[in-house]
Amino acid sequence: MSDFAKVEQSLREEMTRIASSFFQRGYATGSAGNLSLLLPDGNLLATPTGSCLGNLDPQRLSKVTADGEWLSGD
Repeated sequence: MSDFAKVEQSLREEMTRIASSFFQRGYATGSAGNLSLLLPDGNLLATPTGSCLGNLDPQRLSKVTADGEWLSGD
């Protein structure tokens, strides 16, 4: 795994932990709310539409370019 892949995986995991914390504290209920993160390479990670912040899979986070082109995830 490349250094960037390790960084991305770590950020995916941290993003799901933060999302879960928001959900547990009542900041987002059900499928309300979204989170996004700018990756070091300029692409974005975002929670999939309609997903529950309390139950995210790091690998299912949507990865898109800055222009909105879908790269991976849901």
